[in-house]
Amino acid sequence: MLLTTVDKLSTYFVFLLYGCLIAGSLWICLDCSIFPLDGIHDSLRYLGMAETIQRGEWLGNYNYLTLIRLPVYSCFLALNACSGWPLHVTQHVFYLLSITVLAAALRACQLSKLQVILVFAGCAFHPVAFYPSLFVLTEGIYTSLATGVLAGCLGLLGSIGESALIYSSWLIVTSFCLAVFWYIRPEAIWILPVLGVFILILFLRASRMRQFHSIKAPRGRIVLALAVPAVATLSLGWTIASLNERYYGIRVTHELAEPNFVDFGRLLTRLAPEFREPYIPVSSEALQTDYRVSPHTAMLKPFLSQQTGGKGWSEFGCDIMGICDELAGGWSMWAIRDAVNSIGLYGNAKQASAFYGAAAQELSGACKEGRIRCSDNPTGNLLAPPLTLNDGPRLLQSFFRVSAHTLNFQGLAEALKACDEIYSHQDLVPRYNNITHDQRPGPPLTTVLNVGLHLSVYSWIQWTGIAIMLILGLYDALRRFRNKNGKSMTREPSVIPVYDLAGWLMLIFVCSRLVLVSYIDAMSFPCHIRYLFVIYPALTALVITAFSFPVRRKKISK
Repeated sequence: MLLTTVDKLSTYFVFLLYGCLIAGSLWICLDCSIFPLDGIHDSLRYLGMAETIQRGEWLGNYNYLTLIRLPVYSCFLALNACSGWPLHVTQHVFYLLSITVLAAALRACQLSKLQVILVFAGCAFHPVAFYPSLFVLTEGIYTSLATGVLAGCLGLLGSIGESALIYSSWLIVTSFCLAVFWYIRPEAIWILPVLGVFILILFLRASRMRQFHSIKAPRGRIVLALAVPAVATLSLGWTIASLNERYYGIRVTHELAEPNFVDFGRLLTRLAPEFREPYIPVSSEALQTDYRVSPHTAMLKPFLSQQTGGKGWSEFGCDIMGICDELAGGWSMWAIRDAVNSIGLYGNAKQASAFYGAAAQELSGACKEGRIRCSDNPTGNLLAPPLTLNDGPRLLQSFFRVSAHTLNFQGLAEALKACDEIYSHQDLVPRYNNITHDQRPGPPLTTVLNVGLHLSVYSWIQWTGIAIMLILGLYDALRRFRNKNGKSMTREPSVIPVYDLAGWLMLIFVCSRLVLVSYIDAMSFPCHIRYLFVIYPALTALVITAFSFPVRRKKISK
């Protein structure tokens, strides 16, 4: 009786603690507001899409900007605008929900209550909890969705042998988060290693549970874990593509993935391989070659010839990277699209697609006939040139640099300061307020938080945590090596503990994103810290939970 009362009091205390952490996190951001940025390809594009969705016009009248972004985030903006909630609060609440689900998933993976509370607290007051929520950018909910996908996978692992209701709940979380995550930004492919490892260890865990503990883990559950999220994701993609086909005549989720445009971009990167350079997807020599063999592409020469010398789209590469006489990184893509628009070929989506298809056929034919020199390397795109073995050292260097930037929050304070400085431009505030419902005069954040101190504290925590995690990992590896060579009687458990599997899955999640951003940093343009926001909840959970893995394995083996 006494133990039951103590357990109840302990449960009440835990819930009260969670409530206090949530309330404290919300209180910090409550009086903030959204930065009214003016990027026509980013913030204003999402805002414009939300406005037309609200009016029941899908993405509005067609022009060269209509389909450059996936519409999922704008649908979220439109729904929030109808609710009348301040957008930054909604995005922050969405984040808190995601880390709540992550905490529940870690608990299902047999992490202790104390560890789970520490993970939740660390995530609730992490810089990524506050700063992304203050922008009309996909990062406002992208981190939450990715965290939801990870939490869903962990929850399915932890509940494979539990009741059907619990397992179904995790299945719903995984399916919803994966579907929305996949279509909110175009680079969702980086999550595939996580999903692949998840499927593998789900099979292994179910097999070992049946073999060693006679616990029934129905194969049907594994099939559902594969099929339901896949069907949900495909269904959402089919819906978006169908709406675009209905309104604009082409069946794509967004125009940057339109097959003819993609083929044209890849063929451009294969031209003049002897002039290939990192950070330059299509060299000026390749363009000159292209103009000679492709009448369609030659139509773009008047516009593209003005995009060098630090003018036009070369301005960004010139200012940031010192590349002034070429189109650098992802700016090549926007330059080519603007060039096509300059000759009036974005009158409708089919017309633009037909242009890219005809240009791609001309280049492909010239390559096959040997009229121009083309590389067989298919890895290039309009963000980066084709990869070669010589890029290996630079990619590795970028990986370590990006990892250090992750722990240091490199550039975040400067970016927020720059946003504060442009906040005096009030012309966009009324338009923003129609969607965000939270525009206020004055700086939105620095009066609430000491940004520099906040970042410094968490940077110190992350560096210390990673150092301790590496030491513990080395200790565990040495212990295993000693036991093996000394023929110790210590026996490892037959079934790998689920919390150990959770740690590996979180590590793969973090590393997968770091690899993608490192590729961008090494081959396209210097990475921005906002591309790394998505990993911070997983990194926080990994650092805190990994401390106990070697110790707990040692206890189990005794």
